[in-house]
Amino acid sequence: MKDAMGPRAALNGHLRSEHSCFSLCQQSCADWNPLILCRAQSERRSFSTVALMADYATHGSVHLLPKPPTRAGVINETAKLSADGQYVIDGRVSTLKIAFDWEAKNVDVDASVAVFDDQFNRVDVVWWDKKTSKYCSVHHLGDERTGEKKGDKEVIEVELARVPLNVHYIFFTESVYTKGKSLEDAKLGNVKLLYPNKPTSTLEIATHAPGDQKGTNAVVVGLLTRKGAWWTFTALSKPVRGRTIKEIEYYTDFKAFVREPSSPAKTWLVKVWVPEARNIAASDKESTFGKNKTSDCFVHIACKDRKYTSAVVEKTLNPKWATKKLDLGETIESDHTLVEIKVLDQDPSNDDDFLGAAYLALGGMAKAGVGAHEVVVALGESLDPKEKVKRGVEISGDVVIRWEVATSEEE
Repeated sequence: MKDAMGPRAALNGHLRSEHSCFSLCQQSCADWNPLILCRAQSERRSFSTVALMADYATHGSVHLLPKPPTRAGVINETAKLSADGQYVIDGRVSTLKIAFDWEAKNVDVDASVAVFDDQFNRVDVVWWDKKTSKYCSVHHLGDERTGEKKGDKEVIEVELARVPLNVHYIFFTESVYTKGKSLEDAKLGNVKLLYPNKPTSTLEIATHAPGDQKGTNAVVVGLLTRKGAWWTFTALSKPVRGRTIKEIEYYTDFKAFVREPSSPAKTWLVKVWVPEARNIAASDKESTFGKNKTSDCFVHIACKDRKYTSAVVEKTLNPKWATKKLDLGETIESDHTLVEIKVLDQDPSNDDDFLGAAYLALGGMAKAGVGAHEVVVALGESLDPKEKVKRGVEISGDVVIRWEVATSEEE
């Protein structure tokens, strides 16, 4: 094991507004982007094990995806950043990988991370001796000591959707651990920003060269800054001192490398309920050989680990439910977590029959603003490819979705 000793820096420690109603097929507000599927959060946050944005980019069951800032980078293109160049992260990028490379063999180069709040109190560090942050949002994916590995030598993964709101700055560093060697000996390659858009593929969204770094053994190569609900990456090439992140932190004033200060994310509290559906598909026969004429309907709502299932309303195609409001907790406007709403027919003798689904992006619901809101959307296919209507039934009808938004202070 490497020697982890070195100087240490000290640890620092509802109100309702007027009810609004609109139809998604007609509304065209510039702040909304209907009928586009968000990328699901990482598996630990996802409403299901399916749903990647690239797979369902125009899925008609998904609504209210928050638009990224106008300056956001295009995720299917590679931006080449110069020193101090900035890249605004698209909100669909819930997980970001920063990949490091160098040419020299037998030179031990280490990628590390230092995490700070808005007052530059150190929140955490991640490096080869501590591979996961205490909030499980930043991960070091492996220590390469010899330089023999082909491709990216070391990778830092940041689950942006899981970064605590008190975190405002995330710095990325490279340092030479091998005594008597410098970054000039290591011959650093490009630093790459990668977006794992599918389980089996990754998009390179930005890259920059940290330079030769003559006469130094450490460099700060990048910075993620919280800008409200979004993140901005700044390409850096700042020589510093230290073989480990603990030493770098001791000798370095990270605040001096910040071009623009961070800004806090405004938080919202959202509650959702479904009072009715209209003209849904008939799944039940009135007699053994008759046609499907009715359904015994209930609605199921799920978001992250929160769920609600209504009572069953029998023998109707226009069910009205006395549903409770499901508290979805706190969110920010860039949150791409999906709220899943499914209408089903109760079948006591078999599995319940799927009748249609709709999905709302949680951040888009918050973006509607303080007060009560309603949308009427057509039921569509499930994002789970295994969930289908039974033979002889076609998805039809609409579902009425209502929600309330309050600020955290109002609650």
